[in-house]
Amino acid sequence: MKNWFANRCVLLIVLGVFVLLKLPHLSYSFYWDESWPYASGVKHMYEHGPSLMPGAIDGELSRGHPLMFHFLASMWMKLFGSSNFVMHSFPLFIAVLFLIAIYEIGLQMFDKRVAITALLLIAFQQAYFVQSSLVLLELLLAFLGFISIYFYVTKRYVLTAITLTMLFYTKESGMVLGLVLVVDAAFVLFKSEIALKDRVYNMLSLLIPILLIGVFFLMQKKISGWYVLPLYSNGLETSWDSYYEKIRSCCKVYFRDDVRRYFYAGILTFCVLADITNKKIRFSKVLLLAPFAFLLSSDSYHWLLPKPVLLICFAVFFIWIISTVFKAAGYSATIQKKYALITGSFILIFTAYTAINKFFIDRYMLITLIPLLFLVGNFADRFIKICFTEAIHSCINNYVVNRSIRL
Repeated sequence: MKNWFANRCVLLIVLGVFVLLKLPHLSYSFYWDESWPYASGVKHMYEHGPSLMPGAIDGELSRGHPLMFHFLASMWMKLFGSSNFVMHSFPLFIAVLFLIAIYEIGLQMFDKRVAITALLLIAFQQAYFVQSSLVLLELLLAFLGFISIYFYVTKRYVLTAITLTMLFYTKESGMVLGLVLVVDAAFVLFKSEIALKDRVYNMLSLLIPILLIGVFFLMQKKISGWYVLPLYSNGLETSWDSYYEKIRSCCKVYFRDDVRRYFYAGILTFCVLADITNKKIRFSKVLLLAPFAFLLSSDSYHWLLPKPVLLICFAVFFIWIISTVFKAAGYSATIQKKYALITGSFILIFTAYTAINKFFIDRYMLITLIPLLFLVGNFADRFIKICFTEAIHSCINNYVVNRSIRL
């Protein structure tokens, strides 16, 4: 019990501070999309009974999305009441679970220091902090996506099937993660060194959620007359320039907004210092990605490279940097590296998917921003550890040598 508390005292303190800071926000009125259609849709389901069935609430209130968020929020209201305070407390509850998941996954897959770094980095990001009390789908979507990747790479087949089903039933965009995992599972299926039972279970944990969401859309077609709300059926970008600008908007969320650009500048500095300290070029390779991320995020200089060249270089270096840095950190051919590569692939593919859609709001990127910051938190921890550990060792060695010479 003492070890359990010692490993999680920082988590408990952060959760306490986080909740205390959010409490005044729970009585606020609903704002923008929160007021309509999402809070209105949740209230309607609360009044008429929780359900996951298509057509349980009007399509104008559900926006044609699957109804997992509305179902869970209305169940929460059945338990605790229908006030604004209660409705806002539901996303706060999800946010707290999310922070616990971030810490525990960091602790289980890496170490305590990585868990603390990721927790502190993510908990007070503006995008996360603000959405943690808004009655919107994206926080639940991000939470389910985050833990689904973890369950998948750690071979928790039943939990993978459950969380992916919930993810797909929250919003259609969650199926992008399903696509990434199916591609990985297809490769795993042909690896003879893995037991046949594991390969089959691995694929079934993905096919079952796909089958279940397929049933939902077939029922929605039968009940409502459409698979996707007609408002969104013609919502795909057909202009290359518009697609490119959406990619840039995503990159601004990842690398520039909410003073994240200063954080990344600090990370790059530690990369260089770590390699100078070690007298080896390992982590400075991250600098190869920096120019492309900067150009895509910039409003003034993105024209310096042709659009296709810039996008291709960014995608290639993004995956290569993740693989290289995790290898340099000692995670070669391990579950940690697989987790990082799947997460990186998902970030790229979800970004491309988001850019295809005409409807874009920054909050849509929460499902990829949090995993990105989780990976960056791991990198930051490694760089800082090397810098300070080696610097301390160097100081000690110099002191010992100087003392020996004097003696």
